[in-house]
Amino acid sequence: MRTPTLAALDARRGGVLEGSGLGTSTTQVGEPPFDAPGKKATFKRIARVDLHFPDYVSAGARDLIKKLLTKDPQARMALADVEKHPWIIRKTNPDP
Repeated sequence: MRTPTLAALDARRGGVLEGSGLGTSTTQVGEPPFDAPGKKATFKRIARVDLHFPDYVSAGARDLIKKLLTKDPQARMALADVEKHPWIIRKTNPDP
């Protein structure tokens, strides 16, 4: 069964970047970023890009997720820039 969040992605044709933002948010927070009680409330959160982060999500992860889930496609982070994001660099090249 498709969730409202996944259905909204299909409708907006966000593709890889929005999927990456949703996946990153879900793995960092432990639940999809726009879940709300009921489909209507979930769709409202999606439309507003209403993101909330628990305190344990780092500033770097928050920054990446926000840039991937930016509503304006022109302002959204390009796929090529994801690997250059400081949080990704820290996570893929940890200090010895």
